[in-house]
Amino acid sequence: MSRYPRAGGKGASQSPNLLSELSPLAMISDVAASQPILSISSSSTTDNALAEAAQGWIERATTEEGDVNGTNVENSELRESSPAFSTRPPSPKAPTDMIYADLYDNDRKSEPQSHTIFYMGHSTHNMSYIVNQKGGVNPPLLHYPIVDGLNTRKPISAEELTFYRSRGDYELPPQAIQDELIRTYFTVVQPTYPIIDRIQFARSYKNQSCPPSLLLLQAMFMVSSTHCPMEVILRMGFKTRYEAKRTFYRRARGLFDADYESNRIVNIQATFLLQFWWESPIEQKDSGYWLNLAIFLAQQCGMHRCTERASSLSPTDRRLWRRIWTCLCIRDGQMSLAFGKPFQIQATDCDVEPMTADDFVEETDVEVDSSLFPPFSKQHIRYSITMARLHKIGKNLVRRFLTSDVLILQAYSPSRDRNTIDEAKSLLYHWNKTLEPEMQHEANPHPDFWVRILHIFSRC
Repeated sequence: MSRYPRAGGKGASQSPNLLSELSPLAMISDVAASQPILSISSSSTTDNALAEAAQGWIERATTEEGDVNGTNVENSELRESSPAFSTRPPSPKAPTDMIYADLYDNDRKSEPQSHTIFYMGHSTHNMSYIVNQKGGVNPPLLHYPIVDGLNTRKPISAEELTFYRSRGDYELPPQAIQDELIRTYFTVVQPTYPIIDRIQFARSYKNQSCPPSLLLLQAMFMVSSTHCPMEVILRMGFKTRYEAKRTFYRRARGLFDADYESNRIVNIQATFLLQFWWESPIEQKDSGYWLNLAIFLAQQCGMHRCTERASSLSPTDRRLWRRIWTCLCIRDGQMSLAFGKPFQIQATDCDVEPMTADDFVEETDVEVDSSLFPPFSKQHIRYSITMARLHKIGKNLVRRFLTSDVLILQAYSPSRDRNTIDEAKSLLYHWNKTLEPEMQHEANPHPDFWVRILHIFSRC
């Protein structure tokens, strides 16, 4: 238990004259972000009009008197105490309120890498416009690292800690069994969905002072329980795989619902893995729930956007992000085809680069126990890239042939259905012929596991 203390929030260092030049900027918060731009310095007619409108909004927010039940004073005090309405700089005791101001005040290119990435979004975002006007970066940055001090974790009370431990959320198997589950994960799951940084995870796995996320471990153990030897399940005290998976699932879900983890990437990885739990077709938190949640969190980070031209991410993070996003796209397609549900990821929203073999490059100056953390093989890389290509074909087929208007036309024109099937077969035939020889099923007298899995998906 001592490996996983509940860390309190760190205080962020504040500049003494922060916001002294941009007091209206303090009004920008999650509540006020949808309001007109607050302060713009520009000579254009349009921008001057926006600036006048913003100034009028500020004056109204600070001078408007309430007239309901004589609550003028109370409303005025409420506005002054709220970061959404007050023109005063937020309190230094609330570093999360200073994120927008800190983004403007600091040069993000010179910041050290952080596990929290702020996605600026489209240029229609007020803060995006203001920061880009100041910096003059062309093209404007999309991903900004936020220093750890701004990413505070909600404190946990003694009562909550006792409750979570009573449910077993903090429990882990003996170390020897953990090793077996981790070995299974990196042998079976990681090559299929390469969402974990193997080197980084291996570095922290035996580190008592900085261990892996407990949430991520519980999610990884849940998935590994499907593939590990039955002997491991019995040694953990479970009678069936279902019982083991359900236990690890409930632990991971409890930690996630308690906001245990503040690292967004870890939350994306954990929710991605939790989609592989299945209990009932009417379960509300089913596979689709967890997958859609992982997609939402990834989009909040900006994983669907280009990471090469306008991003402050490190090369290692860029490679990991592309692998995670590709896995999300593949699973989105698989879930849509399997359950007849709409796609959650739209190609028109994405401009991220396609995943390549370079995205599987790892650090070479770090020694890792390859028996516990098997590395990617060439066949693993071929499988992942080929599966990504197959996903694109399958998604295009669904959009062209299985949308509602096409299905209506097919109902009135049976011959159209025949043409649809023939065209789909033609596209898949061409995809199969362009495969690398190592990935072709028919041409290989002894296809391995990965070739067989790819062949099964292509026939679904």
